[in-house]
Amino acid sequence: MRKCFFGACVALVGASTAQPTSATHADSGWVPLWNGTDFTGLYDYAVGVGLPNVNTQTTFTIQAGTIRCNGSPNGYLGTIRQYSWYRVHVEYQWPVGTATNANAGLLIHLDSAQAFSPTWNFSNNRPRSCEVNMRRDTNFPWSLWSASALGPYITTTVNTIPAAGVAGRYQAGGTVWTDDPWGTGNTRVITGDLQANPELALGQWNRGEARLFGDSGVFILNGQTRTSGWNFQLRQNIANPTPRVSCFNGNIGLQSEGAQIFYRNFEIMELDSVTGLPINARRGCTNSSALNYDPRAVVDNGSCTTTAVGWYRHGSRAAIGYFRSKRHDVRGRRIPQFRQADFRIIE
Repeated sequence: MRKCFFGACVALVGASTAQPTSATHADSGWVPLWNGTDFTGLYDYAVGVGLPNVNTQTTFTIQAGTIRCNGSPNGYLGTIRQYSWYRVHVEYQWPVGTATNANAGLLIHLDSAQAFSPTWNFSNNRPRSCEVNMRRDTNFPWSLWSASALGPYITTTVNTIPAAGVAGRYQAGGTVWTDDPWGTGNTRVITGDLQANPELALGQWNRGEARLFGDSGVFILNGQTRTSGWNFQLRQNIANPTPRVSCFNGNIGLQSEGAQIFYRNFEIMELDSVTGLPINARRGCTNSSALNYDPRAVVDNGSCTTTAVGWYRHGSRAAIGYFRSKRHDVRGRRIPQFRQADFRIIE
């Protein structure tokens, strides 16, 4: 309900309608890839099996608000949708007692079309993709793993150019090098040797993030940039080194690779490829001095109003005090009294 007095319009609302006073996680544009209750929007790939029913397979199960992966058979839990520009976040935990070389990973630019092809050989560990590795070897967590023939080619910067088939050590501002997984065996880009391993102790939750901008990306573990690369490319014909095509998008997957691991908070922030802004973020007026300022808005939508005759900002003590001090208007009519929680501007 709206009332107007002396040119000022106020709304009568219940105190129970109070909204958060700052941007929430969802307001920032984060959307779950796993809903926490079932595997809607995901599919399962299992080596030697194929594509089992995601709701009845037993490699990935839901346990106390987490995804428990028992590690067998090898494979992954993948998204049905493909993505290109985004930030993907997942937390993972190695249980106490996990072996030193336990392995798993986050798959990016995953070519799910291969897995769903009638000619695909399900003995393959995974379709064409790039793995952000969770392997527990010293200094390897959150490295970029390019398995032979899986790709993609990744250009990055390293401290020195490695020999064929040898891991390159990422170093910001170092020597430009392209990791070529074809014909050289499995390769990887691991972190620079001056960075401490940020992996947490067994039983604790590691926070992994991959930021993909089409054919480039930055890969962060527990707040530390571990690797970075650009110019992701794939071979059109796996038997020939050329021609190559840019690799801009793909599905996303959580890997099963021989060891028990737990996942949670698997989520994505999709980005606009032109502006880089989060697509699903709350839009509104972000100018705190404007009359229609939205404290939860993350992206400004150009709606800010800085002047309005007779209008008062939400929560204005002066406005509320004015109405409380005036019991009747100039014609002797009683003016309703308001609580601060009941007062907000009509925009």
